[in-house]
Amino acid sequence: MSVGGILRAVYRNVTAGHWAEGGSTITQQLVKNYFLTPKKTLRRKVTEQVLAVLLESRANKDTILEQYLNVLFMGLAGPYQIRGFASASRYYFGKNVSQLNLPDCATLAALINSPGRYNPFEHPDRLFKRRELVLQKMVNLELISQTEMATALEAPLPKKANLETQSPAPYYLQAAQKELTQLNLAHEHGMRIFTALQSEFQEVANRAVRERILDFDRTNKNPNSFCKLH
Repeated sequence: MSVGGILRAVYRNVTAGHWAEGGSTITQQLVKNYFLTPKKTLRRKVTEQVLAVLLESRANKDTILEQYLNVLFMGLAGPYQIRGFASASRYYFGKNVSQLNLPDCATLAALINSPGRYNPFEHPDRLFKRRELVLQKMVNLELISQTEMATALEAPLPKKANLETQSPAPYYLQAAQKELTQLNLAHEHGMRIFTALQSEFQEVANRAVRERILDFDRTNKNPNSFCKLH
């Protein structure tokens, strides 16, 4: 981490009397995502820096980067946050992260800065330009060739959200949100809420119910059946 950059940012913030400059590194962002709130205060920033130093004294850079990429905010799917490259890969491309190609990876890299601003379903033009910037940077660093960049730019952007990653239990989440509101916790930042919901089991249950209803619809001879599923 850049100690000089951090100290310079702290000095400018203190002398300015307000939050004037940031100095976050990947380690600091990881610490913030895991332990702290996004609220911009000098106290939080100092705490973030201290924890970042402690983390870097106990973990190597590859481990820190891996953890960062696993918790990084990459967009929203209904009430769910898309966290990490693995989830983003499934949501945007319907693939495991190991199956991503160059344009896919460049697209996800382009989203990091602002998943909302560069959302491929709402702002494809912005994302296309951002992806081009990522690819050009890779060319400048001699990670890929101009030919590879040209080929990658021809690849289409994601057109439609992967429905399998949408909320499998929206009413359950609404009930949890209602309870948080009753406890005056709905707007607290930095909290991690754990519930008994197991999304994998819920998805299996949803699929089983859907298949049973479809089977009933096929075998039911009553044309006025109220169980028609569209």
